[in-house]
Amino acid sequence: DCDSALDGREALNFVKKRYEKFQTTYSLILMDYCMPVCNGFEATIKIRKFLNQSNPNLKQPFIVCLTSYTENSFKREAQEAGMDYF
Repeated sequence: DCDSALDGREALNFVKKRYEKFQTTYSLILMDYCMPVCNGFEATIKIRKFLNQSNPNLKQPFIVCLTSYTENSFKREAQEAGMDYF
């Protein structure tokens, strides 16, 4: 099973709803960088913050940044946002 969000805010809401309902989170999140409302970096920061505040012992999802940008600055920013792979 998987969920598909249209933007970063919706992705965060999916994570929140899953945690509130099942006290767990996704194993893997494929996060696009360029999304409306809230980009992938912002969404990742908010997801990590929410999960850490909700349950610091919860295993965090593996978050992969999907983008056509290949510059090192984007890779560094993805890592700083809390993404596991770029």
